[in-house]
Amino acid sequence: MAPARERQGPASSPGRGRAAGDPQDQRQGRVPHGEVQPPQQRRAHRAVQRREGVGRVGVLRQRLDPLQVQGRHDLRVRRSGAPGQREVHDHQQGREEGEAEAQAQALRQRTALVRIVLLGDSHLARVRRDLHLVGPDVHNGAEGGASALDLPAQATRAAVQASDLVVLSVGTNDAAPWKQVPVTAFARAVRDCLGSVAARSWIYVTPPGVDEARLPGPGDRTNEILDDYREAAISVCGEVGAGVVRAERVIESLGAGAFVDDGVHLSGRGYQALLPAIGDAVRAVARNAQRPDR
Repeated sequence: MAPARERQGPASSPGRGRAAGDPQDQRQGRVPHGEVQPPQQRRAHRAVQRREGVGRVGVLRQRLDPLQVQGRHDLRVRRSGAPGQREVHDHQQGREEGEAEAQAQALRQRTALVRIVLLGDSHLARVRRDLHLVGPDVHNGAEGGASALDLPAQATRAAVQASDLVVLSVGTNDAAPWKQVPVTAFARAVRDCLGSVAARSWIYVTPPGVDEARLPGPGDRTNEILDDYREAAISVCGEVGAGVVRAERVIESLGAGAFVDDGVHLSGRGYQALLPAIGDAVRAVARNAQRPDR
């Protein structure tokens, strides 16, 4: 019977293949397998690990090293020896965001408290499904074919009140051959309406123009004629402090695509450009005006 072999320890050393007593093991405080490390030596070992970034604490600190954290400016500030700066930065940012949200909420509330009334011709009368682009509470009292002379009756039917914001669109039909409202009479009718109807604020939407190439024949309105009506109404708005949306400028980049086949009424693309502009004007008025007490 063969003699029993002497049991040997593991072939590998603590340094994973390095011989016991390796200088690197000694420098890092590693202990050969089977030996017990005294408490004082363990403390020295941990100190070495902390300095060299070894061990759980060292690895965690490496991961949180400010130079390795991208896009975290507040963390870099805090670890760069400027205590309190992160807290100040976060506080200022939170306060600015809170103020912006409070202002937006106040604007939404002011706009929601205002009834928006549309008066005038078919450029507004044809707006039905997309009224929400103008505001949250919109009453459409505009009518196709209307001119400035029809405004008082429309305002009466819509029961315009002193708290209402009125959006007005006239001029295109006033220049039509079958209406032929003189420019002076047109301007006077617009002035009388803005002065006699007790509305909170007014916004005038200028005639968007026409696509003359699509008009049925000679003798119809032209953009040159519409310019006279447009400028006359803008002058009146300046006198009474009414807002103005320059529809012809809003749709200018669309060219003929802003109109349907008749060359007069706006297309879907035309309204996609115009309605948000009207909505912006409504919000600007709501932002700058105070709601009257009822």
